[in-house]
Amino acid sequence: MFCTCCRDDEHLSEIESLPRLDGQPFDQKPPDLQETKEASESPEPTQPAEDEFLVKLEKTAAQSTTGVVVEKLWGRILITKVSGGLINDYNKRAAVEGLPKVEVGHIIAGVNGVNGSPQQILKTLEADPRFTLTIRVPKQQN
Repeated sequence: MFCTCCRDDEHLSEIESLPRLDGQPFDQKPPDLQETKEASESPEPTQPAEDEFLVKLEKTAAQSTTGVVVEKLWGRILITKVSGGLINDYNKRAAVEGLPKVEVGHIIAGVNGVNGSPQQILKTLEADPRFTLTIRVPKQQN
């Protein structure tokens, strides 16, 4: 949400942005979304960054849904709901094995080494039956 206050002055007309609770203006992206990675053509995902982890999944006849609801936001794919599917199965294994779980608020940063626009990532996710998600944990959730 963007809040503004307009002021008409004799010498200037300006729009002032009210700060968010974290002190940043609303028109500034959160720190974890400011840097964008260039599209990569590598067939395999590279080593994840410190704030990322990899999730390997495979669609089957019995389980073909990913199980997440996403929203494209600021050039990223934000997970807004986790409900069943392959991600739920992964989260159950992750709890037993002590691995990080995929949660609401995490970002899908890449699929099978493809980083770039949300459209590229989602196209790869839909096309490939076997895939490795690169999940980014926003800084406020670390």
